[in-house]
Amino acid sequence: MARKRRMNQFQAGELNLTAMIDVAFQLLAFFILTAHPVDVMANLAVARPMVDEGAPEKGDFNAIQVTVFPDGYTGQTGADCKQ
Repeated sequence: MARKRRMNQFQAGELNLTAMIDVAFQLLAFFILTAHPVDVMANLAVARPMVDEGAPEKGDFNAIQVTVFPDGYTGQTGADCKQ
């Protein structure tokens, strides 16, 4: 006599992800709140140029203003310009 196969009555269970997502958010919040941020710009070693003692101070230079009009005429004003 041949054996009869039993019908498998097991159903695939559903996985409840709510608890796993809750734990993930709690871990994320924990690490964000307990992390000590490091100011990278304050600890950055930059080779800065030396100060030039002979450099002019602010406002110690001769400024020239050049104006170009639509007809091509240019006008200059400043300390070194001849009027």
